Amino acid sequence: MQDQARIPWIIRLAFDLDNTAQPCSGTSPHPHEQKSEVNLYVGNLDFDVAEDYLRELFGRYGLVDQVALMRDHDTGRSRGFAFVEMANTNDGDKAIKELDGDQFAGRILRVSEARPRAERRGNRSPFDRGGYRRRSA
Repeated sequence: MQDQARIPWIIRLAFDLDNTAQPCSGTSPHPHEQKSEVNLYVGNLDFDVAEDYLRELFGRYGLVDQVALMRDHDTGRSRGFAFVEMANTNDGDKAIKELDGDQFAGRILRVSEARPRAERRGNRSPFDRGGYRRRSA
């Protein structure tokens, strides 16, 4: 035990020589620290809204990393919803609080944290878009 007393405190802490480390709870011990990026769902968009307008709108609440406006595969027309990736969850929470239910381009926005994408079946061809398939006899 006397040998451990001679080890500098920073090394004891770094290598957990005192066995005091706690498992991470997933929350930051300092409320001013910014957390990782967040992906937001933006629904009920006007079909004429461009990605630049969304970037500008959400940019008022923090750094916008990416905007993905969902478009119809056949027509290229907007499908009325988008995903906005913001640099940290604090900015994302501010945007949700301020923009959900707010009017933008004549429509009431729906803004929430995006749910993780569902797992897709692996046996599908890249050309298969679902739907009814005839069986060959």
